Amino acid sequence: MVWEEQFKIHSQYTGSNCRMTLPSMAQLFQDSAEAHTNHVSSGYYEMLEEGTAWVLSRICYEIVQYPMLYQDCTVRTWSRGAEGVFALRDFEFYNTENQLLVRGSSRWVVIDINSRRLMRMGDRFMHGFESVPRKAIDYDLGKMTMPDNLQRVNELRVPFSAIDKAKHVNNSVYLRWVADNLELQDLEKNVKFIEINYIHETQMGELITINRHKYGDTYHFSINNSKGVGFLCRLQMAE
Repeated sequence: MVWEEQFKIHSQYTGSNCRMTLPSMAQLFQDSAEAHTNHVSSGYYEMLEEGTAWVLSRICYEIVQYPMLYQDCTVRTWSRGAEGVFALRDFEFYNTENQLLVRGSSRWVVIDINSRRLMRMGDRFMHGFESVPRKAIDYDLGKMTMPDNLQRVNELRVPFSAIDKAKHVNNSVYLRWVADNLELQDLEKNVKFIEINYIHETQMGELITINRHKYGDTYHFSINNSKGVGFLCRLQMAE
């Protein structure tokens, strides 16, 4: 089953150049994935009753064309089944002319909300999802590696507004921190590809450091929290 959600790109989803921001892309994909899980009775409240929660672990995006202010978009998302501890989910954004705007792939895990430990995936959590074998993007979402020479570019104390219902920093907030720490000349340039690993959760009040390395048109970011490296990102700018 391919799940579809319709969105209009209102002002809150866009930046100064009237195109959708990277955090908004992440948020709309998350909203669509959440709607799908609710439809098959594997959503937030059902999981909460079992003391578990879905958590995004890895994701990549290819931006073919930026969604723009007031544009109507369709987000399509589907399960590709499970692989080890991961549930696989792909997604695509389309405009009203059925032109592809954004596509990507993700891996999710289930955690115990009290111990914060990973749960075995199995049929218990995948029940109800019809697996669709089609890949939105041909890319292997493995463990990321970083260059050795990342430099600290910022640090901040995590505010309450960054925390979501899973009691940790929402995945889209990390992308906001990345976007805010591009080099000045790149702030309004187009990004064409993003790869992310979420490694350790970050909680309210933690002091985090944002580290960056740029080579050519490619950025590498790491965000460290009290547990060590919590987040890794590779971001490629368009020419």
